[in-house]
Amino acid sequence: MQKGMDPELLKDLAHPRYQAFVLSDCVAEDILSEKKANAFLAAVEVSSEQGTVLYNNTFGCKQMNI
Repeated sequence: MQKGMDPELLKDLAHPRYQAFVLSDCVAEDILSEKKANAFLAAVEVSSEQGTVLYNNTFGCKQMNI
C-alpha cells in the first residue's frame, strides 16, 4: 500500500498524532472498535529526550483516547 505514496505523507503517518487521527476515522467508519483503537494508541512508543516512551506519557501520563 505504501508503494507509490508521497514520502512526506508516509513520514506524517508514522507520527503517533496522525495515527490517532486515522484510528479515529476507522472507529467512525466502523472499521475498528473504539476499544481496539484506544488499546493500540496506548501501546504506541515515541522517541523523546528521555529515550523511548509510550505516546500517552508524552501528555503528562494522561490516557489519550480516540
